[in-house]
Amino acid sequence: MSNDADFKKLAKSVEVIAKTTARILEVMATKMDIYEVKSEINDLRVDLKSFKMETRDNFAELNEKVDDLIDNDTNFDKRIELLENKVFS
Repeated sequence: MSNDADFKKLAKSVEVIAKTTARILEVMATKMDIYEVKSEINDLRVDLKSFKMETRDNFAELNEKVDDLIDNDTNFDKRIELLENKVFS
């Protein structure tokens, strides 16, 4: 009887070990998985750097246009003042 009980305990232990091993294999990252993740992170880093440079360039261009608009607005104000002086003087 002892052999039968020992055999059942051993079978149950082996089953637990098999389930645990299967679970570990499901969630374990392989070297290839890690390489793929590193590659994706590197791609994102390059994309982000390009985006930052493009954004910086776009803002520089926008600032130039805003400065031009301000200059134009100032010039219009001066012209209007001159016209007002001529008309109302």
